[in-house]
Amino acid sequence: MNKLISISQALIALTLLTFCLSCSKKSDPTPVTPVNTDPSLTSVDKTTVINGEIITITGTNFSKNYNGASEIVATNTADATKQVYLFILSRTETKIVAVMTGTGGGSVGTYNLSYFSKSDASTTKSYASTLNVTVKAADAGQFFVSSTFTSSNVSAGTSASFGTKNGSTNMADYSVKLIGYNYETGASTEYNATVTGVTANGYGGSMDLVSFTVPTITAGQYFVKVTYSTSSLAAGWNSVFSIN
Repeated sequence: MNKLISISQALIALTLLTFCLSCSKKSDPTPVTPVNTDPSLTSVDKTTVINGEIITITGTNFSKNYNGASEIVATNTADATKQVYLFILSRTETKIVAVMTGTGGGSVGTYNLSYFSKSDASTTKSYASTLNVTVKAADAGQFFVSSTFTSSNVSAGTSASFGTKNGSTNMADYSVKLIGYNYETGASTEYNATVTGVTANGYGGSMDLVSFTVPTITAGQYFVKVTYSTSSLAAGWNSVFSIN
């Protein structure tokens, strides 16, 4: 009798063990490959521009950061200490439209593009790329805008001005818009400015001076879009313009 009980107990124990092992195998989770959320720059639509041309950068995981910014940094390949943050006009998760400028107000040279991100309160991270853009000098007779305002910090409703070369002295040939970029949404808004006059050789003696009235808009930083005549400018953008 005791022998039968021992055998029964052994069979029950074996059955339970087999059941537990079966459950253990079924509950093992399938390994999940972590999703890469790091930003990356994969292509740029122009590799040679003059200062102020618009470029479109494609990639992945572009987003609003902790401090409200997604930054594209251009580093001079001949001198890594020379860097400039590009002004962003619009941003989606996979595309950034920005104004390509050289350092120091538009120095010619080849620049490597990288993405600076600060997703939380930690240190800003830099994501390198192999994308290079060359800023070249304007061709003979090619219209371009100076990279510096006569004053870059003004009040709404006041007069501001900048220099142009190879344009005209007819103010009707120009249109000026201020561009405000919303870091939260990644979108930009254009504000029309009124051109009030053009002074021949009025900017440094070698460029014409275009004057306009600053529109009444919220204080902050804006970029300026300048259109000359009917042909859209190759370099129709100026530097960051602050309204107080």
